[in-house]
Amino acid sequence: MYKMNTNLKTMEKPVLDQWIKLLPYGDYPHPRGVQHFNRSSAEIIAKNFKSLRGRLSRKFLGLPIFIGHPDDDRFSGSPGHKSHLVYGRVKDIEPRSDGMWLLIHWSGVGYQLIRNGFFRFLSPRWRMKNIGNNGFEPIKLLSVGLTNNPNIRTCRLVDHSGSKNARLSDGEKLARFITLLGLNELMDFEEQLNTLKSMVENSVKWKTQAEELIDENKKLRAEAENLYHMIQPNELQKQENESMAVNLAVDGSAPVTMDMANDRDEESLPSTNLNTKTKTIGLNSRARCFYEKKDKILALVQEHMMATGDKYSEAWAWAKRTNPSLFTD
Repeated sequence: MYKMNTNLKTMEKPVLDQWIKLLPYGDYPHPRGVQHFNRSSAEIIAKNFKSLRGRLSRKFLGLPIFIGHPDDDRFSGSPGHKSHLVYGRVKDIEPRSDGMWLLIHWSGVGYQLIRNGFFRFLSPRWRMKNIGNNGFEPIKLLSVGLTNNPNIRTCRLVDHSGSKNARLSDGEKLARFITLLGLNELMDFEEQLNTLKSMVENSVKWKTQAEELIDENKKLRAEAENLYHMIQPNELQKQENESMAVNLAVDGSAPVTMDMANDRDEESLPSTNLNTKTKTIGLNSRARCFYEKKDKILALVQEHMMATGDKYSEAWAWAKRTNPSLFTD
């Protein structure tokens, strides 16, 4: 796309004059209405550009090419439209069958911007004539802006879409990173840099906060699990107490075990006609022994859980393995 001088003495010096198609003919939407751009419009623009009056108005220089449109009061001073530096000039305008072409002479910096793909489109700023029915016709080109977000999608300055394996230029890569990061590509470099720094600082802060929240969540889950295993034995004991109370209320008896039967002293009991000897003798001592063992077991289990972090079932198995006497009747 870019011609290079093949003379050996100057082969590293680029040819800075370049014909570029600004815009094909067609109708283009605009905030004010519809822009009707045709061959007749292009011829009027070219005629105004080449007229003596047109050359005098620009002091016989080409029309300026800016970054954005700093010469437009609607945009001047906003991000991407602050610099009045000129990166090239339009030297000629030519209507052709496929659209309007511009002969552009780039400055050294402007050529590098285009060559490296920092800007991909040209945006025309022109004077328009109202032709009725919410339609307008461009009649005079005032300046051209370099942009990546044109109102009219003109022909690309650098187009790599023809080859899937084509390498992206540094400018194209930077433009993609800017879009990915959500930065305004019309910002100047300092604004983009400051915004990016703020994003990095916030991401580090959010990462630290997230790690702290994850650690706190782990601690809370561990505490909740320990609390659950500590409460569970008490609930089991409460349920057994309630079950025994129900049994006593129903028939006034407790489950008779071998130990309870051996503790009976029938000869010391007074004679009576009521059959209550086997159900009540030694009940208090047997129940007290049962709950003392159970309290010891639960205490061992809870201490082991707190010391090792084991679950209730693991602590119970440990207590039964290390203190078998507590689990025998």
